Amino acid sequence: MTIEKLKKMPGLTLSVKQASMVVGCSERVLRNNLIANPNLFGFPVMVFTTKSGYKKILIPKLPFIRYISTGITIEENGRSEYDDN
Repeated sequence: MTIEKLKKMPGLTLSVKQASMVVGCSERVLRNNLIANPNLFGFPVMVFTTKSGYKKILIPKLPFIRYISTGITIEENGRSEYDDN
């Protein structure tokens, strides 16, 4: 999947499967790494644990595209364009 196709997709978040297709790695490897250390990546990650113990992972689309396209993280940029203040 290309960045252009990703930009045109509806919705504000990506699944691990969609992100892994862009990054070019296995969905399982990316999922395990996101769960083990969500702060390691240059984009935000939301990890939700369901009552059954399953971990649901969502990746905000705009920060992911920005990081993949430019390599710039929110921390490197100082204040994020997504901040309200």
